Amino acid sequence: MLPFARKEELRVVAEEIGETATVEMKVAELREIILGSKAYKNDPESVNNLLSSIVEAGKRKEEQSDNLEFEKIKLEKAKLEAQLELERISLEKAKIESVRIDTDASSVSGNGNSFNCVENYIHSVRSLTLPIPKRAEGWNLFFASLERAFNTKNVPEELKGEILLNLMGEKATNILVYIKEGDVKDYKKIKDTVLREFEPTPLACLQNFQKVKRLQNETMSNSLRDWRPGGNNIAHYAMLKISRH
Repeated sequence: MLPFARKEELRVVAEEIGETATVEMKVAELREIILGSKAYKNDPESVNNLLSSIVEAGKRKEEQSDNLEFEKIKLEKAKLEAQLELERISLEKAKIESVRIDTDASSVSGNGNSFNCVENYIHSVRSLTLPIPKRAEGWNLFFASLERAFNTKNVPEELKGEILLNLMGEKATNILVYIKEGDVKDYKKIKDTVLREFEPTPLACLQNFQKVKRLQNETMSNSLRDWRPGGNNIAHYAMLKISRH
C-alpha cells in the first residue's frame, strides 16, 4: 500500500473495489477497509496499481490546476500591467493638459497685467494733463501738458499713442479713421493726425486775433513779448491775451 496516498485517493480506491467509504472516514480507517477487502486479499498488486494510477491522475490534475492557476495569475498580471500603463498614459495626458492650462492662464494673466498697466498709466497721466480742449486753439497747450505728464510718469513710448486715444474719448473716433491698426502705438503719427484734424481754420484765428487788445497799463513791448514765432503764433497769442481778460 502506497504510504503517501491521501484520504480522497484511498476513498476512491475503496469504492472502486466495491467497499463502502464515506467522506467522514479517516485515512487509517480507509486503509483498513482496503487491506481487509476481498479484492486486496485476492490480488493486492492490482489494488496497488489502481491506487498508483489514481495518485498519478491526481498529480496530473493538480499540475494542470497549478498550470491553469499560473496562467490565470499571468493573465491577471498582464491585465494589471495594461491597466497601470493606461493610468500612466492618462496621468501624462493630465500633466500635459495641466501645463497647457497653466500656460494659457499665464498668458491671460500676462495680458491682464498689461491691461492694468495701461489703465494705471491712463489714470496717472490724466491727473497731470489739461482736459481735452473744446476749441481748436487749445491742442498745443494740451499736448504740452500731456508730454510733461509722459515724462513725469516715465510712460513707455509704445503706450503713449494708446493713452492719447483713450484720453480723447469720443473725439478719438474722428482720428481712428485715419490711423491704421499698426499705427496705434505710433504716438507722433497720432498726434500729427489730431493736430491736422482739429487745426483751427484761418477764420477762427482771425476772430481770435480780433478779440485781442492791449491790457490797461501794458506797454506795447510787453504785449509783443507774448508773440511766439511759429506756425500757430496767432492762435497762441490770441489765447494768452484772451486768458488775461
